[in-house]
Amino acid sequence: MKKTIVLILLILPIFLMITISFAGRIFATYNFVYVESIFFVDEFENNLEKNQIIKLDIGDTFQTKIKVYPELATNKKVTYTSQNEKFCTIDENGKITGVSYGTTSVVVKTEDGGKTASILIKVTKDNVTGVTLSNKEINLAVGEIQTLYAEIIPDTALNKNVTWTSSDATIVSVDANGKLKALKEGEATITVTTVDGSYTDTCLVVVSASKKLPLEFTIKPIGNSSICFTSEQVIILKNYLTFDPEVISSLQTVKFVIKSGDNYATVDESTGVITFKTANKTVYVVAYVGDKNNPTYQAEIKFIWQNNI
Repeated sequence: MKKTIVLILLILPIFLMITISFAGRIFATYNFVYVESIFFVDEFENNLEKNQIIKLDIGDTFQTKIKVYPELATNKKVTYTSQNEKFCTIDENGKITGVSYGTTSVVVKTEDGGKTASILIKVTKDNVTGVTLSNKEINLAVGEIQTLYAEIIPDTALNKNVTWTSSDATIVSVDANGKLKALKEGEATITVTTVDGSYTDTCLVVVSASKKLPLEFTIKPIGNSSICFTSEQVIILKNYLTFDPEVISSLQTVKFVIKSGDNYATVDESTGVITFKTANKTVYVVAYVGDKNNPTYQAEIKFIWQNNI
């Protein structure tokens, strides 16, 4: 009897280990989440089309991003392959490097299920061949603000960066985005220069004495700030606009757009009702007449909604 008990005690731990191991394998099998699909995605994690073209120059790199579905997939291991390493290579982390001019594709493949996704890579050098400004001559009053826009030629050029300069910044200032501000009477030439190729175009700005602006917000920042702080979550912007009836027929012709900060507020294009969604964030609003991309007249204002609740 004692020998039997001793034998049972010796065998029992082994039996329990085998049972636990076997149960664990069954549990793992039934809880394994299989990969259903995989996609290349952009910086906002939107799926890229299969024939999406990524352009880069020789020696340039591009870091791809992928998303595996479902997100709870157990095995998300993948491998990357370039279909032609003569044109580009891709490393184990999905970083592409341009090697020589040409077009090929890169493929990502899941270890689980062999699901694939691909994008086209075009190694090219679309050089800038010119630049054109939206205006060749502008007449402004002292204090007036207007934005110039630069069109890079060709539209497929890789490097669209430009620099802006004023021949006399005491008369007209210009920022990195082409926004002009008339400071005093006189004339100044605004020059835009492409970083690639140093192509230029110019616009003559004639500044006359201060007069009533064609379109202006009556809300003004306090002190030296350039930002208006508000405790109201909803504002009817048309109630805070003045216009020159000699140049603008009525406020019905004025439209509104959020230039930056559209994640923090919405604005009705026609009525000018702005609704803030997030407190303590800068929202840059433009009221304009004419084409949104090249307005005839415009007024600009920056808001920060301070929610004290």
